[in-house]
Amino acid sequence: MPLLEVSGLTKTFGGLRAVDDLSFQVEAGQIVGVIGPNGAGKSTLFAVMTGFHTASAGEWSLNGQSLRGLSPEAICHRGMVRTFQIVQPFAGMSVLENAMIAAVSRSRSRAEAKAHAEEALHWTGLSAKRDMLVGSLTLADKKALEMAKACACGARLILLDEVMAGLRPTEVQRVVQTILTLRRERALTFMIVEHLMDAVMTLSDEIIVLNFGSLLARGTPAQIQRNDKVLAAYLGGGSDA
Repeated sequence: MPLLEVSGLTKTFGGLRAVDDLSFQVEAGQIVGVIGPNGAGKSTLFAVMTGFHTASAGEWSLNGQSLRGLSPEAICHRGMVRTFQIVQPFAGMSVLENAMIAAVSRSRSRAEAKAHAEEALHWTGLSAKRDMLVGSLTLADKKALEMAKACACGARLILLDEVMAGLRPTEVQRVVQTILTLRRERALTFMIVEHLMDAVMTLSDEIIVLNFGSLLARGTPAQIQRNDKVLAAYLGGGSDA
């Protein structure tokens, strides 16, 4: 059974079909890239799947359990969490405290939340900064904290929305290595919306290409790079956002 199964997912805003009858599956342990031109529906797809937008039609399930109609909190409890393009941590609190807030959802005590938070900071390379105020962190560390919070709340599938945007090449490599480590050591599954094609092609087992809300193509990075429709719609020009 696939970890994530999406069937006929549709989201309309008035006359605009931002997500148009999408169907796909994600297997446990996969890293799936999601690319497409501006306005292709990538972030909207993440918002619908995690309960921030209400689906207009379609079904989606995690580990065989339907997520349709559930709140973001309930979907988080089921094991799917998203990050956001613009990070908004609690700047006046410490790194550890931010991670603990995420861990509360799966913890029975403060001590248990702290243990989950510290483990998440370890896997995302933030342990040494656990007592720093988040407001003093670099953008790269704030992006790492977003991943740490997703780990701390017990996610099995993490949807990363532009987690590498605004980072320097060395910082991008750090994010790439963190994702690969979490997949390898923590058995996590990822879907990644990202405009940095080198990173997407390096990380992804498969890539989903969206165009005007519809599925344009799906395949391995090598297959996507050779797909004429993809080259015309996206890879051959324009930029993602």
